[in-house]
Amino acid sequence: MLILPLKYQRQNINEKRTKMSHRPRRVAAVSAAAFIVIASSLAIAVPASASTSADAASMRETWNAYDVPVQTQDRLLAELTSGGTWDALDGSAPVSTETMVRAGTEETVTRFADGSISVTELELPTATDARASLSGCKILSQTHYDSRRFCNVSTNVVVASAAYTVTYRVVQGGPSSIVSRSSASAMVTRGYLGNISKKQMVTARTAQSGSNPAVVIGRWTWTSNHGAGSRDYWLQFNVRGTSTWAQNN
Repeated sequence: MLILPLKYQRQNINEKRTKMSHRPRRVAAVSAAAFIVIASSLAIAVPASASTSADAASMRETWNAYDVPVQTQDRLLAELTSGGTWDALDGSAPVSTETMVRAGTEETVTRFADGSISVTELELPTATDARASLSGCKILSQTHYDSRRFCNVSTNVVVASAAYTVTYRVVQGGPSSIVSRSSASAMVTRGYLGNISKKQMVTARTAQSGSNPAVVIGRWTWTSNHGAGSRDYWLQFNVRGTSTWAQNN
């Protein structure tokens, strides 16, 4: 048997160790590549209808809250996803409007002939004093005027919703005015079966002028994902004297 010198034995052992040390790295590289392929396959496998189903579920929640029959919901969804539109979206005249106060919010529900609806909500302020927390919609009374702070104004037209806050001043014997309001970036919007773009916030009239109220307007555009086109929406807050109201289109 051939016996190698000691230095060659050590060299041979080191070579074996070097080869072994590279094996886990190759295995790790192969495993990582396989993981990427699998993850990519899973991402591709997510059905395109998943977001549509989630949006439809959210829309049904709104309809259910305002007693729209399931058969009407089904018909409206089928119409919109096939590229059609609703009376509430095309400027048609409503058939009824109902206003109620629920949980500290004034709600106005507008109904249309095809069963579609549009909702506005205006948070009603509650009295407080200077020492109390001013979170939420509160009335802060001063000597000659009241400030109504951080009151929420919102709308839900089922395919889109929007909300912003406004602080306004009610002056005793004088014109009411807008103190502050949300910025466009702070206006909360959500689109269903479509996307929201072109958000704007405008103080159209800072102070009441005679019978013309002080006005804040939020604007945005909803664009359908199913060929129903796009629509520009607005949500308007008004204050005149001690009266406040919200409007939308």
